Amino acid sequence: MAESGAQQQQSITPQQLQMQLQQMSAMKTSLENELQMLSDAITQLKLAQNRYQQGQESLKSIVPENDGKDYLLPITESLYVNSKLDGSSKVIIDLGTGYYVEKSTTKASEFFDRKIAFVTKRLEELQKVARSKAGERSSLEQSIQQIMGIFAQFRRQAEEQGGD
Repeated sequence: MAESGAQQQQSITPQQLQMQLQQMSAMKTSLENELQMLSDAITQLKLAQNRYQQGQESLKSIVPENDGKDYLLPITESLYVNSKLDGSSKVIIDLGTGYYVEKSTTKASEFFDRKIAFVTKRLEELQKVARSKAGERSSLEQSIQQIMGIFAQFRRQAEEQGGD
């Protein structure tokens, strides 16, 4: 025969609830740490995606009509060098970690397309995991609130029994 909610509650001791609450709090902390790491990774991927998109956009200015024109060449995000376009169909692109390679503008564009697609896919995967973890945290927070409610009931019962 199934026990009613009140009977089940009476079979659980405050000490058992305290242990459950401690475990849930530890799980919540762990989930929050995971969510922070996922958020940091998502931020880094968005920055990488932005750099690849900027590289792709920069390639669009390398057209025959711009031969000999002054051009600000980005060295870093905040450092640009004054230069001239020489009509070459080759560019040097940053592969990452200090490696550079010379490619045709067509091959460079294909490289940026692949990188943008890869980073976008990885971003979507991480965002999906982050949403799942956030849902787990929300469920856990609800469970913690329920346990806190049961604790409040125990206190009221103890006060009522002490007042008799």
